[in-house]
Amino acid sequence: MNLKRSLFSLLVFLLVGGMAIAGGAKEAGEKPQVKLVYMTAGDVNMLALGQNVIGPQLAAKYPDISVMTVNTGPGNAGSQRIYEKLDAENMSNKETWDIDVAMVH
Repeated sequence: MNLKRSLFSLLVFLLVGGMAIAGGAKEAGEKPQVKLVYMTAGDVNMLALGQNVIGPQLAAKYPDISVMTVNTGPGNAGSQRIYEKLDAENMSNKETWDIDVAMVH
């Protein structure tokens, strides 16, 4: 079961990276779309909160902003994955990071 969860997390990170790289081309004059990554450590309720409440409400108020919710799993293990990701981003000295908002335990 732990292997399945690890593979799922790896797949999620690969998808997030692919989306960030692909980004999509914008036509001239079109307003740029802001994409925020909301990463949460929690059960499916936290995932649903991001997808069904936070994302839609933010998009309703700010139409040029979209929220992508990433769930790393419940409890300390999920929080640890987010911490490790943030720590790796910090150590890489990149100017921009992949995570905009994180909800941990």
